[in-house]
Amino acid sequence: MDSSAAKEINLSQELSIYNVSLFKQEVLERLAEKSDLIFDCSQLELIDAAGMQLILSLQKTLLNEEFNLKLRNISSEVEEVFELVGVEEILDYELRGD
Repeated sequence: MDSSAAKEINLSQELSIYNVSLFKQEVLERLAEKSDLIFDCSQLELIDAAGMQLILSLQKTLLNEEFNLKLRNISSEVEEVFELVGVEEILDYELRGD
């Protein structure tokens, strides 16, 4: 992924059923720009099933359009959720450096 051409989006502290539709709208606007996406997850502390579903759906959409999704600054707690759900192998992510 060429990060210089990618569009970066900062995630809030929570990606859950309570805010996933608002975040989806923001991302869909960025998808119109036809570029790779980077989600900065440095503030993300909680992700529920709705948040995971959105991430996986967006990744599939981007791959179908031949673009990539990268998750940066994932906390170990969020990585644990990825592992419990079994998606750590299919998501492109980096852990936080703390």
